[in-house]
Amino acid sequence: MPIQIMHNIFTQYFPQNYLIKKELRGSVIFTLMCFVFTLIYRPLNTHESIYFGYELTLIIYSVGVFIAMFLTIPLIKKIRYLSNEKKWTLPKELTAILILLFSGGVSTYLVAFIIEEPTAAQRLNIITFLDSLSRFGLIGIIPYMIFSAKNIKELFVKRRDIENSNENIQSCTVHIKSTLKSENLSINPENIIYIMADGNYVDFYILNNQNIDKQTIRNSISNIHKQLSHLPYIIKTHRAYIVNVKMVKSKKGNSSGYKLKIDDSIDNIPVSRNNIKLFDNVSGKYL
Repeated sequence: MPIQIMHNIFTQYFPQNYLIKKELRGSVIFTLMCFVFTLIYRPLNTHESIYFGYELTLIIYSVGVFIAMFLTIPLIKKIRYLSNEKKWTLPKELTAILILLFSGGVSTYLVAFIIEEPTAAQRLNIITFLDSLSRFGLIGIIPYMIFSAKNIKELFVKRRDIENSNENIQSCTVHIKSTLKSENLSINPENIIYIMADGNYVDFYILNNQNIDKQTIRNSISNIHKQLSHLPYIIKTHRAYIVNVKMVKSKKGNSSGYKLKIDDSIDNIPVSRNNIKLFDNVSGKYL
């Protein structure tokens, strides 16, 4: 079970981080958040350069960081693995963030050659380079964590809503009785499109994952109407038809009767003169 949960977490759709999604706006917000955080808390022994005060030093570094972010985000979106926002996942999110933090760390390393001690040889080594990457990474991860955490919260809320919705669907299932015990039908009434009499049988046309399924049981249309009478949006429009009003796209006709439009693949469903008032009253609540 834990393995399945972990698999779902890493493979399901994950909303793209706003700071990555919006190139210019995201770069500005990221830079400002890093600047304000560093200015207030002075983390990791950050200090002014030998030429400028602390505030101006941060501004110069921030300009370099902004340029790095603004140039790197479009490049990330050109990487095949990270190019499709609609197929964004948590691993892709983490990969993109690591690339951006690396880019920002490189920018601070290069800017330091300009505003720090003039001896380039003292900075031109792997230890100083890794130090720049780690320091920037520890500061830069904070804005990304804030926006990713927001997406994680929204994702779990949506999952909870979906689970609750599924529970509600199950609890709303109705059981249609046939004159033959073996033909009883269990169905979510929200998915009923319409029901049509066919001699001694009744055909149910049901929406199933954007497809229309047909199920037939032996019974009369009047008996089926009685079984569904507790559902106000499912009404009898004709002696041979019952319709889910929520599924109706449009109507045409006059006081002599209507023809209902539901789908291009479904013929016009009639509303007899005697049922026009009922249809108008019910459709006014749901359409």
